[in-house]
Amino acid sequence: MIEIRQPFKNELGKARALRDQELKGNPPTANQFEPTEDDLSPLAIHMAAFDSEEVVATVRADAHPDDNSVYFISRMATSSEYRKRGIGMGVLLAIENEAKARGAKGFVLTSRPDATGFYKKAGYWNTHLERTGDIVMTKLVTT
Repeated sequence: MIEIRQPFKNELGKARALRDQELKGNPPTANQFEPTEDDLSPLAIHMAAFDSEEVVATVRADAHPDDNSVYFISRMATSSEYRKRGIGMGVLLAIENEAKARGAKGFVLTSRPDATGFYKKAGYWNTHLERTGDIVMTKLVTT
């Protein structure tokens, strides 16, 4: 059974290892399993999906340092074996709900072109194209 929740401090490295493996093709290394200073930022919210003790999906949201009503969504990754099951959408909606509970009124993210369909299903829309080819997307909180 899949459990979606905020990871404990000692689980943050597992989330980073999943991102590196899925997004960069890097196999996990031992030093990835320790949380970094960036992982522990007070502006960050982490959410993960667990199958037993294994992190199978992860996402992060950071409050804008000057306006904590805007959150940047980043570091979204789902294990290839767990895709197309709604798990990625589950962690995204869970982190949005946690950010809304902390006062979020809007979200911004940068997406690879092949992932924009996923984010559009969650209510995001394209705002502009980066020089890198990535697409900036936005979502406003509705009441």
